[in-house]
Amino acid sequence: MRVLYCKSTEKRQPEFQIYTSIVEENGSRYAVKESVYNCGKKHIRQIADYYETLRQIYGECIVDNDMKDGRIYFPYVEGGTFGDYLRSLIYANESDEKIRLALQEWRTFLRGNESNLTVFEESVQFKEIFGDAESLVGDKALRITNFDCIADNIILSENGRKVIDYEWVYDFPIPEEFTYYRVLKMFFLDNSKLLNFAQLLSLTDINGDKVPIYEKLLQNFDTYISLDRDRNVNYAELGKIYKVNKILSKDADNDAQYQFPFENIDTQSKVILYGAGDVGSDYYRFINKTECCKLTAWIDKKHEQYQRLGLQVYGIEKIAESEYDYIIIAIYNDETAHVICDSLVSLGIAKEKILWKKPQYI
Repeated sequence: MRVLYCKSTEKRQPEFQIYTSIVEENGSRYAVKESVYNCGKKHIRQIADYYETLRQIYGECIVDNDMKDGRIYFPYVEGGTFGDYLRSLIYANESDEKIRLALQEWRTFLRGNESNLTVFEESVQFKEIFGDAESLVGDKALRITNFDCIADNIILSENGRKVIDYEWVYDFPIPEEFTYYRVLKMFFLDNSKLLNFAQLLSLTDINGDKVPIYEKLLQNFDTYISLDRDRNVNYAELGKIYKVNKILSKDADNDAQYQFPFENIDTQSKVILYGAGDVGSDYYRFINKTECCKLTAWIDKKHEQYQRLGLQVYGIEKIAESEYDYIIIAIYNDETAHVICDSLVSLGIAKEKILWKKPQYI
């Protein structure tokens, strides 16, 4: 079994900390979730059990799972995400009306079938997780809520929409608009460079007067999953190391395909790595493992795609914010590498600071 990537949720209290991996076995790929600590095994078991609950409202749209040896295996679904679709509309400067219709489509999907609608009333379970919401009593609510139905967890596959992640599922009434607000906020936080939150909200029919209430409920939810009350430790506030998803391994055998060709760089040299594909990933691991130089930034044209995988990869604008002695182009194709080199020179970067050698297989 090869582990293609793995990230961990360290900003949560131990009960909710999990590893999420993409693995490849016998030519098939799977998404795998497992608890970091023994106290989290109950949480993993609950996620597996949510499948049958969500089938009631989403039917075939829910991706099945298989529980083995304390891990949950989900089939890897090919296709773009609903988040990709929304971003494409924004990038293309589509009309507000077209974006509004897409957002409304998301809200309708989030609700599930008509039998899932009810009226909100506060329950003990709701108060434990979200706090007081007396002012929302009587609002339209969901009987079963997939609080994790964010845009990038909806895959637009050749077999229709598929929901690939459902970690936070609740079977007590939660206000429908509050749930919609949460997934919108998650989309904004991942795409804040595309539009501001006020713009996004203006394209919805969310009641602006209730936004402060929703924000308070979300703060309580974040506290619920991050605060270890027994130890009085909030894992979301322990520092940057707990806030960044970290790639633990590219594959189980750590078998790099490409040899790093610049071992003679001075160990004190500051380096920017350009490229996060197979070559760039191998160079990145080599630099971190050997400390042959000081990596100050990792950039790629498709940085948003890699960031969704938990990688700390940035756009080309990061160069202007970083100190560097060299920029290493980690690209296999000669023509592409030369185009990148020319583009960097056009930005005023000295050619002698740009390094590229044809990557060699190990």
